[in-house]
Formats: sequence, structure tokens, C-alpha cells
Amino acid sequence: MRPGPAPGRTGAQRTARRLDHHQEQPPMNPSLTVETPAGTVHATARPRENDSVVFDLGGAMRGSVHVTGTHHVRHWDQFTAVRACLGPVNTFQDTAPAEALPRLARSRTGYRGSLTLYRDAPADRPQVSLYPMESTTGHEPSPKTAATLTAVLRACAEHVEQRPDFPQILTASRERDTPALLRFLTWSADYHRSAAARLEGRARASRPALRAAVTAWWTVARWFTAQPHPVLLLMLANRDGSLARNVDVQAWLGPYCLTQAAGEHDRARNTEAEAASLRTQQHPAHCPPPADHYAPHRPDGDRMTLRWLMTLGERTRPDTPTYAACPPPGEARAAALVDDCGQLFPILRNWRRQFDSDLTAWAAQVEADDIEHLPRQVTEDWGPELRLDTVPGGYVVVSDYRDHDRPATNTLQHQAQPPALDAAPGAHP
Repeated sequence: MRPGPAPGRTGAQRTARRLDHHQEQPPMNPSLTVETPAGTVHATARPRENDSVVFDLGGAMRGSVHVTGTHHVRHWDQFTAVRACLGPVNTFQDTAPAEALPRLARSRTGYRGSLTLYRDAPADRPQVSLYPMESTTGHEPSPKTAATLTAVLRACAEHVEQRPDFPQILTASRERDTPALLRFLTWSADYHRSAAARLEGRARASRPALRAAVTAWWTVARWFTAQPHPVLLLMLANRDGSLARNVDVQAWLGPYCLTQAAGEHDRARNTEAEAASLRTQQHPAHCPPPADHYAPHRPDGDRMTLRWLMTLGERTRPDTPTYAACPPPGEARAAALVDDCGQLFPILRNWRRQFDSDLTAWAAQVEADDIEHLPRQVTEDWGPELRLDTVPGGYVVVSDYRDHDRPATNTLQHQAQPPALDAAPGAHP
């Protein structure tokens, strides 16, 4: 049983307290010790760069490990994962010189490779994806060496994932990778659309081919009836190269191509949705505020910072699964205030794990500095711009209302869907 709320404190304030507590923790120890098959390895983190942390290795290994943020292995628009690379640089963008690669303490052989640490819903357990490791001479490492390298990479990745500044690392990583990802996703969507068109063309061509194959079979059947012959019998039998086999193939080919074409269309839509989601995160404020937009200020006259405020919606109508009420921040069971739209996804993933069910959240850009002291107009005129729905499989559907009519507060119902951005395989637990 989950303990009840503390007296006199709202759900939003309790969430804010948890987030503030996470931010107020003392700095993590920059050093860690990793027990490996080759012995104890000591890793010491250098000061964080914009989007990465580099660890210097000692003990049973020499060299360095580069750790940065990256997208989920199946959701290209969700930057919630960590990638650790052997060497002092991001090997997906640069090549480390051979003398800078990690090596065992008593060996001269350096190794290349990387590891991605990510989490999958609903269990949210850490998962590992390994990029093949090899030596500078192109040989695979021995099982003992591979286990040592993997243990060090994973330990460094987990250390960065627990850092208080991990959201800032993810944001910088997303800003770094978004242009290249958009180019790739645009190419991928075009490829899937072209593949679907080719398959649909083959399906259309199979129809007259099927009619011709059936006509040929019946023609030979009449010949065989009029004058039986072993060669005609072989042509009518269901065997490789026969007329009967050709009929079966053409009858199977049309539906098969249509099914594959539908799959290509789905992959194209998913890819386009991921690209749209990345653009939304890249330019969250693409709609300028109206001229009479009220800009709250601090008492000293300085303008407040523009941030993203997210509240947990309430699915109160089991008979209408798409309905989700939108309580204002002070009445929501949970709320979060973050600097960047991309930081909403890890928080939504944590809420999904905490409440153990798929959920809906509402988000909007507001000018505020403290979730416990939100400006009055934010709480009284709460009108979200984004709807985020978690769905089975670890996906998140993002619906953007900024280019459409905004739903009425507290009666938001997702019936006629605005353009939805699906994080599909390929893409945010």
C-alpha cells in the first residue's frame, strides 16, 4: 500500500520536493572502482564538458572512456540513453588515435568499441546494447578482455546516469545529434515510401499474371483431356516450374506484397512522427506569443525564465479511454518544471513506473522559476500545449495543440486527434 500524502501539501508540491531533493544532493564522487576479470579498475571523471564526461582509467586498465547521452535504441526521438565509448572521444563522431585507446595494464593492445545503456518500459530495467569490440589490429578481444571492457563501460555509463546534471547532458546531446538524425529520418521515410510503392506495383502486376497463369493451366488441361501425354501431366502437376506452381505463386504474391507495403507505410509514418517529435523538441517555441502576452517578473524586475511545466492527467472515464482530465498544477497528483522539452520524457517514464499504468500528461511552456511558487496566471489559466500519452510497448504519443485549437481546460478529450507524433520502433519509455 502506498503511504498517504503528507498533510497540507499537494501532489505537485510533493513531486517538486522530490525533484529539488535530487538537485540538491551533494556532488557525486568523481571516482569509482570496478571489479573486473582482469582485476580492479579505477575510473576518475574529469569535469563535465557540454555533452559528455571523460573518465581516466587506472589499475588493471589504462586509457580513458568517453560517456555521452544518446537516443533510445528503438526510439530515435527520445534522448534517454547513455553511450560509453572506449577512448577519449565520441567514436560516432571522431576517431581516437590508437595510442589513446584503453588497454590492459600489462598489454600494448588498444581496443575500440562502445556500449549503450537504456531502459525499457514497463519494468524500466537497464538494458545494454554492445557495439562490436575489436583491437587496433582488427581482432576480437578474448572473452576475459571483452568482459573487462564491458564491465568498465557499463560502470562509467551507470555513473553518468546517476549524476545530478544528467538531464543537461541529455539536452546537449540531443541538440548535437538532432540535425544528423533529421537528415537520416527524412531519408528513411522516403526509402520506406518508395519500398511501399514498389510492393504495391508488384501486387497490381500479380493480378493479370494470376489470370494468365490460370488461363494457361486450363488450356493445358483441355489438351490433356483431349489427348493425354506425360509431358502435359507434368505441366499440370504442382511441382517446381509447373503451371500449377505458377498459379500458386501468383495467388500468394499479391496479398503478400500488399501486407509488406502496409508495413512499409507504417514504418514511414513512424519515422516521420519521430522526425516531427525531434523538430518539436528542437524548436519548442515556434509559435510567438500574442502581443498582449503577460510576462511575469520577479520582484526585482527581472523577467522569469521560460520553462516547461508538465502535470499528470486523470483518466477518469474507463468507458472512454482517450479521455483525460487536466487538473491545474496545484491539484495534479504530480507535476514537474524543467528547462527543456526533451527532459519531460525521462520524468514521464518515471511516473509510468511509479504509478504502474499507462498515463496521460499535459505540458506547456510557462514563465516560472519555482514549481512551488508558480505565478498566479499559470495556475488559474492553465492551458496545456502538448499532450503526452504512454502506450504499451514503451511508446509515447505526443499531440501538439500549438498549431490547432487548444482544448478547454479540465475537459480535454482526445477524440479528433490533432497530428500525433508517435515514438515508434526504430522509436520514449
